[in-house]
Amino acid sequence: MGQFSVGGNRTNYLSNNGRYDDAIQFASSAYRTVDGAEKPYVLVYWANALNAKNGGDQGSYRRALALTQEAVRLKPDFWYGYNDVTDALQETGQLEAAIKMGEQQIRMAGGRPGRSPEIMYRTYDFMVGDFQAYHNAIIDDLNNYDGIGSFAATLGDENNLVLITEVFMHDVDRAKLQTSMMQFDEKNNINVAVTTVLKIMIAEEAGDFTVAAHEWDALLIIVPKMTNSIDAAIKYCESAPTYEKSGQSTKADAALLAADNATDGRYYFCAVAKGDVLALRGNWTGAQEWYAKAIGLAPSSPFAYNSYGMALVKHGDLNGAAQQFKLANLKGPHWADPLQAWGDVLMKQGHQSEAIEKYDAALKYAPNWPRLKDARAAAVKART
Repeated sequence: MGQFSVGGNRTNYLSNNGRYDDAIQFASSAYRTVDGAEKPYVLVYWANALNAKNGGDQGSYRRALALTQEAVRLKPDFWYGYNDVTDALQETGQLEAAIKMGEQQIRMAGGRPGRSPEIMYRTYDFMVGDFQAYHNAIIDDLNNYDGIGSFAATLGDENNLVLITEVFMHDVDRAKLQTSMMQFDEKNNINVAVTTVLKIMIAEEAGDFTVAAHEWDALLIIVPKMTNSIDAAIKYCESAPTYEKSGQSTKADAALLAADNATDGRYYFCAVAKGDVLALRGNWTGAQEWYAKAIGLAPSSPFAYNSYGMALVKHGDLNGAAQQFKLANLKGPHWADPLQAWGDVLMKQGHQSEAIEKYDAALKYAPNWPRLKDARAAAVKART
């Protein structure tokens, strides 16, 4: 992150010791007196103190967003500030703006790799499905910060984040092995939550939605203890399709309702989840409406297109599905899932050579995905 200013370090020191009111008071006073070069640092730590004091509620995020946006305006190459602005935009439900902020950061950094540390793109990478870049950035961050990582205080053990990205890339065997070998502090809610997320993802990857739903039960008890922010609502949304797949529609509805109460129905991933749940229930009109709403909220993110495509496959519209997978790939060119699904559609349509091309492209971003390897082998065999 570089060397922070005296004013910034003082604010950070007070915040790290739980003296949030003192940190906020000091920052507001110091900001008026420090020289211009120090102001961006004071603003960012002021914002962090606000979020820490109030548990990251929506009001805090909005105030923090204004402070961090001003920090980046004052220092256009303030990479840590970009990270915080992107986080705050995402947390306030402004996913499209968060993606555009990441794109602005890339331009300002002179491309990737560029002047900005790769770890400062972590939220942006997630929002566009670039899990390989996220994975590599976390590993570099761990190597640069004594195996702990520069975001350990807020994200928990960053080794867990490496494993999560591996599951997103469908390298489940490695993630399962590493998870079984890891120890974590059971009193640390962040580490417990991240470990539980890993268990959920591994179970879902195996298609064991009963086990995944059980882990969701545990996670949804932990999350409200960690934060009052939109993070809790996001988890409620994400749990709903799993509850539906495990035959627990009542829990799915309750999760979506809890999310609505926290987000006013404006959060992208909640809209995607609603589309998924309604598609599973055979409510095709409702599913399409929510996929369209999600796409309208964040047209630059690939996830809604991909979910819509998967639902169209089950609905029997292969041409429509292929178009959605094409859009998902356009918005998230480094995400393997739309490429793999697009290849599956091409196979159903009898286009083996084109399917192999999509599978090969997907393997660049998920080289250890067993299902993808099997699909490619079947395509090669069918072509011959």
